[in-house]
Amino acid sequence: MRLLVRNRVRRLLEGLLAAVLGLGTLAVLVLLLWTFSPHADGGLTGALRLAADLWLLAHGAELLRPGPPGAPPAPVGVTPLLLTALPCCLLLRAVRVAGAEPGPPGGTRGALWVAGGYLLGVAAAVAWTASAPIAVRPAHAALHVPPFVLLVAVAGAWATGGAPAARGLARRLPPGVRRALTRRRLRDAVRVATAGLLAYCVAGALLAAGALLVRVRAAQESFGELGGDGTGRLAVLLLTLTLMPNAALWAVSYGLGPGFALGAGAAAGPLSAPGGGVPGLPPFPLFAALPAPGPPEHAWAWAAAAVVPAAGLAAAVRCAIRAAVPVPRQRAAAGWAGTALTVLLAACLLGLALGLRAGLAGGPLGT
Repeated sequence: MRLLVRNRVRRLLEGLLAAVLGLGTLAVLVLLLWTFSPHADGGLTGALRLAADLWLLAHGAELLRPGPPGAPPAPVGVTPLLLTALPCCLLLRAVRVAGAEPGPPGGTRGALWVAGGYLLGVAAAVAWTASAPIAVRPAHAALHVPPFVLLVAVAGAWATGGAPAARGLARRLPPGVRRALTRRRLRDAVRVATAGLLAYCVAGALLAAGALLVRVRAAQESFGELGGDGTGRLAVLLLTLTLMPNAALWAVSYGLGPGFALGAGAAAGPLSAPGGGVPGLPPFPLFAALPAPGPPEHAWAWAAAAVVPAAGLAAAVRCAIRAAVPVPRQRAAAGWAGTALTVLLAACLLGLALGLRAGLAGGPLGT
């Protein structure tokens, strides 16, 4: 009993340590900018609270920033996906370390204890930033941050030691469904979906980078309007870099047809009005990549956007063909019906993954 309690406390501390490391990394970056800024305000406490705000924003929490006099606070809900990679890596490492330690609890239960320790750090950060000028919405954080932490922790535990819950669920399925959803078919579907997702993201990143290069002069002008001095321009550059994965997913949505919203009643997409013609957009480097009004440039943007679906389709088809071809002395060919079922499962997984990533990449920014 004493060993069980000791292991649980150790896993709680490992999760708390992962949260502290992620928050400390962002705090170092914010303090460097605060130190060299000639117009720093709010003091050391304000800079540290801003770092905690950014750390919580990377988990999907929504912030409230002060609005104009007499206006309500404006929400900030766009999750910088480059910053999201930091807590994901630290949490996965903590789960991997906890799974490698001997003694109970292990596996999924150990990952849940690690997630509990991590959420203790999240709760402390939410309480500390509650009275800050840029504050986290506690209700929104309570709804979005715990599912994110639990999903990452459980995914790390299943990637390390397998998914016992999935195996138990498979035993309860009807025999026909169980024969159709074999382990090999599910594994092949995951591989096909992963190949397509990676190809979509790479093509979207290339499309966004190419659009920025085409309109590099407008992006440079927005740096000057927003940044002012050297420290301000560095801050705008870092903000742009943290949002580049978001821009890649926006480009994926653009290339696949739906596009993305630029506020109430305004959208950018190959089948909608050009985004550069939307009035009221603030000067920001990533907005310079939007196609300008006019048929010629819009037609070029539509032609370039076709690379995104072509890349994703080619990667998924290539991976599906490799899964369907029999390997000598290992397995037989799946046949047309089995290959079609694998592709259907992969399409569902790919659509779900793209939808979740698109939901994370967007959010409100106020007026």
